[in-house]
Amino acid sequence: MLIVAERDELRSALAQTVRLYGVRNVQTVAGAQACAAAARMIPDVIIVASDQQTEKSAGVIRDLRTDLVTRHTPIVARVAEPSQTATDALRVAGADRVVVATSEASTLINTIIRLSDVPAPCRSLRELRRSLTVIRQRTIDQRTDMSAARVRTAQLASALQQFKVCMLAAESTGLCVAANATTTAVTGLSREEIVGKRLWDVVLPGTGRDLRTNWSTVLVVGALNGPCALRRRDGGSVAAEMYAAACILPDLHVAAIQTTS
Repeated sequence: MLIVAERDELRSALAQTVRLYGVRNVQTVAGAQACAAAARMIPDVIIVASDQQTEKSAGVIRDLRTDLVTRHTPIVARVAEPSQTATDALRVAGADRVVVATSEASTLINTIIRLSDVPAPCRSLRELRRSLTVIRQRTIDQRTDMSAARVRTAQLASALQQFKVCMLAAESTGLCVAANATTTAVTGLSREEIVGKRLWDVVLPGTGRDLRTNWSTVLVVGALNGPCALRRRDGGSVAAEMYAAACILPDLHVAAIQTTS
C-alpha cells in the first residue's frame, strides 16, 4: 500500500492505523513523489490524504491516473471533513472512494479490502508487473539492443507460466511472442501455433470491442478491458474477460484473460 500526504504527521498516523489492521507492506510519500514511488512499489491500493487541501489531492490523483503503472490502481481519497464539493472533485480526478477522516478506522480498512478484491486477470497483471520490475529497470535503456530484447521476451514468457488465467504477450505490432500453459489448455492450440499470430487472431471480440481495431488504444492509453472470446482449435470460441496492459516491459504488452463460460 502507498500512502500519499503532505504532512509527515498525517502519513505516520495513517501508516500506523493500517498496520494495526494487518497491512504489512506500507510506504508513505509526499504528493510530488507519488508517481515515482508507485513505479518502484507497484501498490495494490493508494491512499491520498489531506487536511484541507482538496485541490492538491485532486492534482496528485490526476497525476496517478495518467501514469501507466497506476492508471487502474484503486485509489482511496481521505478528506478532513464531509463535503460534497470535495467528494465530487476527488471522484472527477479519479478517486474510486472518498473516506472522511472522522469515520471509524475500520471504514477506511473495509474500503481498502473491497477495492483490493479485483478480478483475477487484473490481479495477475499487477503481480506480473511487480515480478518484472527489476527486468524493466535493467533493460529500459536497451530498446535497440536485439539481444536485450530477446532476453526480455524470454524472461516475460517464463514469468507468464505462473498464472492460472490465460496470459498472452505481444510486440507493438500485435504479434504474439509468448503464451502460458493455461492459454494452450483453454484454446487447444500449441504454443508454436500461437506465437507468430497476431493477438487478435487468438482473442476475438466476443461482445466487446475488436482488439484488431482498438490495438492502438492499448498502446496509447495503456490498457483495454472488456468482454472477449478465445478462439479454439475446433473452430469454436470461449467467452472470456480481458485486461490488456501496454509496456509491461519495453515494447512488450500483455493480455490477461479469464474465461467466463
